[in-house]
Amino acid sequence: MGTGPLRGNFPARNAVIAGMSLGTVVVEAPKSSGALITAELTLKAGRKLFAVPGNVTSDTSEGTNSLLARGAHPVFSIENILTVLGKPVPRSLNEPLPASPRRELPLLPGKKGEILKALDSAPLQVDVLCAKLCMHMHDVLSELTDLELDGYIRQNPGKIFERT
Repeated sequence: MGTGPLRGNFPARNAVIAGMSLGTVVVEAPKSSGALITAELTLKAGRKLFAVPGNVTSDTSEGTNSLLARGAHPVFSIENILTVLGKPVPRSLNEPLPASPRRELPLLPGKKGEILKALDSAPLQVDVLCAKLCMHMHDVLSELTDLELDGYIRQNPGKIFERT
């Protein structure tokens, strides 16, 4: 936390992201790019690899088209990704995915309990949650990871967390 975007840190960061994700989508990539390194890390982590097809004469499509030739899943729409990942596909992109029924789980003490209480009223972005609880980001993220693994919360796009 607090480290600036240093070029030498990108491979390690991308390895963590690839390992934590269900899959990686490569939108554009020249034939030698960081995106292709991340694609390799995705495959090594046993995750799904997706690529957006591009113009065959474009330098920025050489990498994505090469990934497709090697077996990456093509992406023409969000439905392609959701289907490969075995996730429900909404009838329209304006329709939210169905919410899971809320389970009653035991109340938790300490920081986990404080976080759950803060998430009772509405989903919150992680920065807002940190400010609301006056807690450091690394502490909140650690607790959120545990809560997600234990089924108390889920993470939505944009690092927005909600109770399950």
